[in-house]
Amino acid sequence: MNEIKVQGNLVVEPEKITMKNGKEAVRIVLADNHNYVNKAGERVQQAQYFKIYAFGRLGKAAAFLTKGQHVVIKGRTDISSWQDKDGDFHKTISIWASTIQIPITALFKELLKNSEESNTLGQDASASAPNE
Repeated sequence: MNEIKVQGNLVVEPEKITMKNGKEAVRIVLADNHNYVNKAGERVQQAQYFKIYAFGRLGKAAAFLTKGQHVVIKGRTDISSWQDKDGDFHKTISIWASTIQIPITALFKELLKNSEESNTLGQDASASAPNE
């Protein structure tokens, strides 16, 4: 079974792309931070980055995600090999998404943030309204 589950924050805004086979997709880049203490007793934060592709309806939904948003993604790995201009071979591991979840706590934080911003905007607008 080829299944992987990753969670983290989007590093950049989702990007609509066309694959080599002509299929439309949305590419997102996810960062997962790993914290540990090294031998010297120092706290170290290390980030791992994942390129994730979403197709069809899932791709359309993924296009509405935003940079910094926390998500959980399940999918399968896809390993592709390529050769650079110097003749060196490389392998890239990507994830082809089957599900994208937004944790409910992250969703509530986003809604609360938007609610607070709209309340502030409303107060500013009423404060600057002209007197009749």
